[in-house]
Amino acid sequence: MHRLQNREPKNIIMKTLQLSKLVDNTSSNVAGFQLYSILEKSIHVDETIEIDLAGSLAISSSFFNSSFGGLIERHGFTTVTKKLKFKNVSVDQKRLLKSYFDSYKELTSC
Repeated sequence: MHRLQNREPKNIIMKTLQLSKLVDNTSSNVAGFQLYSILEKSIHVDETIEIDLAGSLAISSSFFNSSFGGLIERHGFTTVTKKLKFKNVSVDQKRLLKSYFDSYKELTSC
């Protein structure tokens, strides 16, 4: 007879970053690099980084490239997408995030 093991799920340690409190806008390279610098310090820690988009408006490609693009170039697509999670994402933000990460995935898989 097999005994079922009582396996508790691993604790997922998560650090939440409120984007609107970290950068003044989500439309410039400068603001994107500010986020990149913050994420770069946290990406080596064994925890998931949750980025809360509440209160953030449209996100430009310049912001994406300077923040998430920089992380992907340095650490790889898989590492970054495993470490980052998003919450309080509007429908438009979700569409933009998906489009950006899908495009980057295609570029890095060539």
